[in-house]
Amino acid sequence: MLNSERLLGMEIENAAALLKIEGLDFSLNETIAERPGQELSGKKTVIRVREISGKTELTYCKI
Repeated sequence: MLNSERLLGMEIENAAALLKIEGLDFSLNETIAERPGQELSGKKTVIRVREISGKTELTYCKI
């Protein structure tokens, strides 16, 4: 079983791959910062990990 703290700060692709390897059920939730007129760039990074009814939810954004 993965420690949720280990997933924080990881790129979303790597975190999802780890959860798949572990055989865990998960969902992805993307959030964006509202910055009118600015195009967001950067790595898609896990910023929150929650367990909801036995399912892991990863929230990520571009940092």
